[in-house]
Amino acid sequence: MKKLLFILFAIMLAATVWAQVANDTCETAEVVDEVTDLPFDTTEATPSGFSAFITSNDIWYVYTATSNGSLYAGICGSSFDTKLAIYAECDATSVLGQNDDSCGLQSEITIDVVDGEDYYIRVGGYSSNYGTGVLDVILTPSFFSGPPVDLFVTNTGYATWLEPESSSRDLLGYNVYLDAGTPVLVTDLFYQYTGLVEGQAYLAEVTAVYDDGESDPVEYTFTVTYDTPINVMVNTDAGTISWLAPTITIAEDNFDAFTAGDYLGVVSDNWTTWSNSPGSGEDALISDVQSSSPTNSVLVEANDDLVYIMDNYTTGKYSYDMKMYVPAGYSGYFNLQKTSSPGQEWGFEVFYMTNGTASVSAAGSGSFSHIFNHDEWMDLKVIVDLDNDLATYYHNGEEMIEYQWTLGANGNAGLLSFGGANIYGGANPGSSDTPLFYMDDVVLSVLQNVSNYNVYLDGVSAATVAEGINEYSYEGLVELQAYTAGVSALYDGNESDIVEVDFIYEPITTYDPPTDLFVTHLGYATWSAPESGDMRDLLGYNVYLDGGTPVF
Repeated sequence: MKKLLFILFAIMLAATVWAQVANDTCETAEVVDEVTDLPFDTTEATPSGFSAFITSNDIWYVYTATSNGSLYAGICGSSFDTKLAIYAECDATSVLGQNDDSCGLQSEITIDVVDGEDYYIRVGGYSSNYGTGVLDVILTPSFFSGPPVDLFVTNTGYATWLEPESSSRDLLGYNVYLDAGTPVLVTDLFYQYTGLVEGQAYLAEVTAVYDDGESDPVEYTFTVTYDTPINVMVNTDAGTISWLAPTITIAEDNFDAFTAGDYLGVVSDNWTTWSNSPGSGEDALISDVQSSSPTNSVLVEANDDLVYIMDNYTTGKYSYDMKMYVPAGYSGYFNLQKTSSPGQEWGFEVFYMTNGTASVSAAGSGSFSHIFNHDEWMDLKVIVDLDNDLATYYHNGEEMIEYQWTLGANGNAGLLSFGGANIYGGANPGSSDTPLFYMDDVVLSVLQNVSNYNVYLDGVSAATVAEGINEYSYEGLVELQAYTAGVSALYDGNESDIVEVDFIYEPITTYDPPTDLFVTHLGYATWSAPESGDMRDLLGYNVYLDGGTPVF
């Protein structure tokens, strides 16, 4: 009977010892999550001999980080003189931290950890000490989702930014600060600061607000000035003043810093090719044969396929400007892309064809056309207003067409974003045109956030018009009398300087007709432009047959 009891006791003791030392080595480490006061006992453990730092009995735990952050491991409630170490793997050389005495004769460690990585926690004693204790493993997450990016503030206090580049938390919005004052929580990617003083410098800060905290701020310092409207012109025939919103330049290229014969995509950081192959057959050459501003431009020939590198903008108002010269007998082309990855969606396109017609695709393929002149530099502008889902195309300062931007070039509803320009040596499908043209003075800018415009006549206020309206017709003008037209921009009640233009009101009472009308016996009609050569207000031609309804 005594022999049987001894055997049973030995079996029970062996089972107890085995349970106590199951995590006796790094390879058999016990898996733990975040925990507090987890009991342990190193009495029956054995020294692993893993490194000289701990020579006593030791046991092991492994923790997998659930996010980036700071990991605390502590055994401060233990009954013996302890030591603690943390490793990246079961290799003594991968030690990340070790501690002897921190909380009395007990140990604790704090290290930075990375989401998804394993961390091996080794618990032992000083010298040959062993005993019982409790283990705490606590993670303090860091906001590796990060702050907003690309913060930009205009000189009138209009701030824009992009979303954080990565996200591991639920994004609630953004805190917007001015000079470290009280934040304003917004969910948009833009904000207009108010109450600003002209000439004063300010510090703008924006943070990302998550469900469990706030990111570090991004900063931008700006000085307040109130820019005037641009492209102010007066139509002396109609007595109408027109203008465009003030802009802040994001990027510009006049190509004069390069050498004729250089590949544009090789020498410029702002340009690449459709397949991102600078210096290839898609790339275009710097040229000094033509230039709008001294001394270079870019020669675009058949199959050249350039892409203007931009961010993806989803809010704000932007202007893409360029100058183009199409020699007689040739054609030109450009389009705007919805994203910075070319080929996803076309936002706008126009062919300047050999016959002198510009075929525009804006919310519909070939939806609009106008005439243009070969052998002269054209001023081309497209304003993309993402806040109001509008785009407007201008030719030589004159508005040609306004349309819904999300409908794109071909009228198919799509993205509300703006991400690039494509300058392509391609001809209008179905034509025999040969592409060859020059481009110069490319400017990408953001429009200022204007609230209203004040319009003046001879220094006296004539009207206040809303933002988005860029034209005003004066009333009561006297034929052949001299006037001074003026317009200023208003920013949250603050007014810019007035831009003035002198003019003489000369209303047109007769209009020059086309010349050299000829009709073949098959009914094919041709004609020449009016002899006056004044093409400024010529929109096209009405064609009649026997006094019937005209075709434009």
